[in-house]
Formats: sequence, C-alpha cells, structure tokens
Amino acid sequence: MASAQQAPLTLLSTMGKSLPDATWQQSMLRIKNPEASLKFYRDVLGMTLVDEYHFPQWKFSLYFLQTLPVGAQAQLASAARA
Repeated sequence: MASAQQAPLTLLSTMGKSLPDATWQQSMLRIKNPEASLKFYRDVLGMTLVDEYHFPQWKFSLYFLQTLPVGAQAQLASAARA
C-alpha cells in the first residue's frame, strides 16, 4: 500500500501514461496553511516556487509554482521587481 506522500506521485505517473500530451497551464487553490501546502507541492510534486505576492490589507497571498525540466532553474519574477 502506498504512503500518503507516494499516492500523488503514483497518480501522476499513471495519468502521464494515459495523457502523454497533457499540460497543466494554471490552477487556483484556496489554502489555509501556505507553509504546509508549499512543502507538499515542492517536496512531493517536485514543483518550484517562482513568485509570490502578498496582500495583507485583504488577508491573502498568491504563490506561483512551476514544474521545471531536470537541471533547469526558475527565472524569478520577484527579483525583477526588487
């Protein structure tokens, strides 16, 4: 039986076999715990945090993650704004 962390990887590898040309352009999720969610997307799904915007006056933040090819590095948009 797969662990909770292995299950998403198993699902994704199965999906990749049946949908070889599929791409994930974008998605929006509302989350309660950004630290735990980012850890999951980075450590389990292998995504890279490429940008983030914070809106304290409205009590929300936006986090942008991307799947990068092996060995590639993200071009961080927030570095250009700094």
